[in-house]
Amino acid sequence: IYIAKKDEIETRNIINFLIKNNFKIIVPKCQKNEIIPIEITNLDQLKKGTYGIYEPISNNSFNKENIDLYIIPGKIFDKNCNRKGRGKGFFDRFLQNVKNKKTIIGLCYENQLVNKLKTNSWDIPVDVLITEKKIIKKTKFIYKQNILI
Repeated sequence: IYIAKKDEIETRNIINFLIKNNFKIIVPKCQKNEIIPIEITNLDQLKKGTYGIYEPISNNSFNKENIDLYIIPGKIFDKNCNRKGRGKGFFDRFLQNVKNKKTIIGLCYENQLVNKLKTNSWDIPVDVLITEKKIIKKTKFIYKQNILI
C-alpha cells in the first residue's frame, strides 16, 4: 500500500487499521528508478525520501510474489480502470510481472476520474478502482492472505 502525497487519497488510517488487524503491510521505497517492497509494522518506520514521499527506513526487501493485494495511487484513472501516474513508470514496471496474477486496487478522488484515457502498452490497469463515491470493478476481487501492498 502506498504512502499518500498531499493530492492522493490518504492511506495512513487504512494502514493503522490493517496493522491492528494483523495484516502484513508492505510499502514502496524508490531506489534507482524502481520500487522496492518493504514491510513495516508501524508508521514510525517511515521517513521522507525520494520525491518527498514517505518511505520505509529499512532496506530489507519483501518478495513481491508473496503479496496478494496491491493498493496503488494514480494522478488520473478512467472508468475502464486504466491509470496514469506521475509519468516515471515506477508502478507500471513494478507491477509488470504480477498483473493478471494478483489483485491491484487503485484509490482516487472523483475529480481524478475521466471517461477514457489514452494508454500505452506499458500502462498497467487496476482491477478495482475506489473513489469516495463508488467502486468500479474490472475483474472479480480475490483475497488470499493477510498481505497487502
